[in-house]
Amino acid sequence: MKQFKKGDKVKYLGSPGVITNVKDYNGKTYYSVSYNKGTGRTKASDILSTDGSITELNEQRPMFQDTPNEFAYLDFKKWAYKNRSAVKNILLKALKDNRGDGTYLFLALRQVWLAWANKKAKQWSSIPNKGPQGKDFGRALAVMMKKDNLIIKRSGNKLTTLENKHLLSIYKLNERIYKLNEKLARGLKPLLQVGTTINKKVGEDALLKLSDKFDRIDDENADNIASHLNMAIELMQDGYAGQATRALKAFNKACKDVLRGKSIKSAFEGVNEAKLPKRFTVKTKQTIDGTIYSPGDYALKKKRAGGGIYLNMDKGEMLGVDARNITKLEEDKLTESMIGIQTKANFKPNQLKGELERAGIKGFQMNRLSVTMTALKLDKKDFEKAKKIIDSIPTAKIQMAKENNLTERLRFSVIANQDGYQLVKKSNSSRLIISKKGKSVEDFTTSGDEKKDIIQFYKIVKGGKLKEAKIRKGDAIKMDDGEYGVVNKVKGKVAYIKLPSMPGSFHPIEADRITYKGKHKGKDLYSEIMDYTGAGGAPKTEASSVWKVLDAKWKLQDEVMDLEYDMKMITKDLSQLHKDMEQEAEPEGGPKATRYGREIEKKEKEYKKKKVEFKKLMAKLDRMEQY
Repeated sequence: MKQFKKGDKVKYLGSPGVITNVKDYNGKTYYSVSYNKGTGRTKASDILSTDGSITELNEQRPMFQDTPNEFAYLDFKKWAYKNRSAVKNILLKALKDNRGDGTYLFLALRQVWLAWANKKAKQWSSIPNKGPQGKDFGRALAVMMKKDNLIIKRSGNKLTTLENKHLLSIYKLNERIYKLNEKLARGLKPLLQVGTTINKKVGEDALLKLSDKFDRIDDENADNIASHLNMAIELMQDGYAGQATRALKAFNKACKDVLRGKSIKSAFEGVNEAKLPKRFTVKTKQTIDGTIYSPGDYALKKKRAGGGIYLNMDKGEMLGVDARNITKLEEDKLTESMIGIQTKANFKPNQLKGELERAGIKGFQMNRLSVTMTALKLDKKDFEKAKKIIDSIPTAKIQMAKENNLTERLRFSVIANQDGYQLVKKSNSSRLIISKKGKSVEDFTTSGDEKKDIIQFYKIVKGGKLKEAKIRKGDAIKMDDGEYGVVNKVKGKVAYIKLPSMPGSFHPIEADRITYKGKHKGKDLYSEIMDYTGAGGAPKTEASSVWKVLDAKWKLQDEVMDLEYDMKMITKDLSQLHKDMEQEAEPEGGPKATRYGREIEKKEKEYKKKKVEFKKLMAKLDRMEQY
């Protein structure tokens, strides 16, 4: 009779088991065995070695198993771990074809067990076929693998969650695309039909529900269509009823155009957004743009143009804070690099922010200039790491990335001169610029033939189209944004323009920045010429001009915000003066009443002056927004 040792796999009464203990007593050998007879693990002790109940495992024919044998699973587990990549791919393929209840995965696991048994342990190869019993066998195996965190993740409640979600998403991509096409065919058309006629009368809740339905389609075209609807909702929420109506009409038109087979762009292209944190912390005393920020925790009290009014809760101070300066306040000065990010309408800034923070990137400044454009400023050492993170986000795409330089350099060349004018050619542009003293005065589209372009240039210069006339009161002015104004007066080298967008004030323009353009409604017409750096100067880009305008707008927003804050403080002072006068001043009149009257009058004049200045700056800001 064969002698066994501890750990040997055996058969006990026909059931698989393992020797757990061996002892000798009075010249005889006794075994303890742990075995499984189909109802779970059972232990037996003091089995005499000579009674024949314990036999070698390979002496028996393969025994049928309804569920995986626990002892056999120990060997299977070792094999599966060594071959986990191959096993994982088999299971992922099964998940790709999955009906949703795990059937295909469980049957695939049954097949994996059979492959192992046939190759490594034929005594465990007798298992159910591919029917319902085979599914149950695979499910039992999945439970055991989940418990051991073997390929199937231990965390969560599902048996179909594998350890590599990225690979799983790849296999599910085709299924997602198929379902998406179904949704587009089945679900988009009814939404478009509703969108052709919907208006504000249905209420904000109905508009939000419609927006959610577009969002569930999960398609870029649907996002572009819904962007007009989303803009209308935002305008309604902000109290701009007239603009909301126009945005809804644009949404109606977009729906009609798509039904006719036309493509549309997102409504959010070029729309600026400012994202303000509710709280931020200043660690050390700092001075930015002339404003002193004391250390402490700052809480947002009210949004303002370009930023907000924040309360330093540690000092009790109220300060106007520019949105672009908040990161500077929180972190040390960066050795900066810039990344320009093209984003989709459904881009979530917090997703990118979270990914950057999890990667250990600190002190970055993210400014969402519009729904389609976000600027990321960060330390040079994190430049390459940030680029990889952005590439991994489906709704974001790197448009430009420069270490210490955001924009591409374009080249300018002078191809002709005549009477102090220059014909300037700019690379990557179909427009030719006629300049004088480094400033653009006219432009036209190139013919593609340089000789013809030069002849056209001579005709324009010699034909007197660019001849300057002396500007006087009553002349017409066309601004760069297309708005027409009238010269109110000319004082020295400055002309003061009356514009419909600035009814309470005048827009001053230096006389050397005005060029004669011809006639408009019987009046001499001039235009304001824009700054231009010629071929002899430093190259300039279209992108850089955008950033310059943006910077100027931010500075103007600072001034507007400061004025708003001053007006608020004056109003508060006036309110307090009236209260004090009611309590202290003589009812019949007297020195105190006179003093309070003078102070109130002074504050009212100050408020009126600030209000006039505020309207002037707001009109200017509106013109810059149009640009």
